[in-house]
Amino acid sequence: MNSDQADIQRIRDEIRASRRMSDLDRLQWLEEICVFTNMFRQAPEVARSEPATVAPGRSTTDSA
Repeated sequence: MNSDQADIQRIRDEIRASRRMSDLDRLQWLEEICVFTNMFRQAPEVARSEPATVAPGRSTTDSA
C-alpha cells in the first residue's frame, strides 16, 4: 500500500470513528482542531537559507 492509499484509508477510518462519536465528543474534537489550526496560523514563518534535501525515494513526511 503506498502512502496515498494509506492516507485515504486513515481518513476513511477517522470518518467511520466520527460517526460513532456523541455530539458533545464531536464538538470537542472540532474545537481541538480549531485550536491547532489557529496555533499553526499564528506561528512565525521559518526562513531557510537553502532548500531542504531529502534522500532519493523518500518524502519529507517519512520518519527516519
